[in-house]
Amino acid sequence: MEEVLIRCIVKFKFKKFYIAKDYNKNWYIIHKNKLSTYFKVGGDYSFYANLSKGVLFRRATPVEVSLYA
Repeated sequence: MEEVLIRCIVKFKFKKFYIAKDYNKNWYIIHKNKLSTYFKVGGDYSFYANLSKGVLFRRATPVEVSLYA
């Protein structure tokens, strides 16, 4: 796993994860943890995450979060 900076818009919310899309049209599965509990559908978020790549989605676990106003 590698730690990267991600900026994306949350598209869907599920019980244990979010699905988000970045500005390069990449899709992410964002696991819920204490740093991502305030994410809302339609919100624009920037965060550092541990990233693992899959075939269709990239899985991200937030490590550090910052917001755009």
